Amino acid sequence: MENFYARFFLFSAFDILFLYISCWMLKHLVHKFPEQLIPLYSVTMSILLALIWIDVENITPGYYYLFEIGIMHGFGVIGINQLYKQTIKYIKYRKGLKILKEIKKSKRVS
Repeated sequence: MENFYARFFLFSAFDILFLYISCWMLKHLVHKFPEQLIPLYSVTMSILLALIWIDVENITPGYYYLFEIGIMHGFGVIGINQLYKQTIKYIKYRKGLKILKEIKKSKRVS
């Protein structure tokens, strides 16, 4: 059973990495694809990958397990992406405030 968990962990890591890279490529290389549909793409692709994994592993819980894995990994990738985007926005915002403060300070001195 421990070997199953190791394979599941590797599958999960591969699934999330694949989804993140494919969503990034979809957003930056396919300009006609609507950005609002990327979450739907992520969940759908994760469900398909989970279906393939369930078939390869001969897992008996079946479709419930498939949707649980697919939906969680799909939304996990979206969450990772948003965490990155929000962190970068916050860093830029703080840097902008610092620059603005320095500009205001230099204008008072003049």
